[in-house]
Amino acid sequence: MQKFYDETWEPLKENHDKKKEVLMKYLHVNVKEATVDDSLFIMAGLAAPVAAIIVKKTGESIAPVKKFRLDMVPNVLFVPLCTLAAIMGATAVQMKGKAKST
Repeated sequence: MQKFYDETWEPLKENHDKKKEVLMKYLHVNVKEATVDDSLFIMAGLAAPVAAIIVKKTGESIAPVKKFRLDMVPNVLFVPLCTLAAIMGATAVQMKGKAKST
């Protein structure tokens, strides 16, 4: 990035139209769009609500989980938050795997 700035961007101080064109060309060549597999999202989206209810029900009888008082949180709030967390976790796992492979 520093090399691009020094050699290409800095000499074009006055020509703003050319700067935009050069920057867009540089970005198109060097920036790759992150893609993820949709099947993992579908599985997480289907499994997470069921898992959330199971965790909430079993949490009432497990001592370490009981201190979080999950029974006080309404299902209308708990299930979507757990589903969102599962989908975000699936995305993070996929992105981490793709980062290692490149």
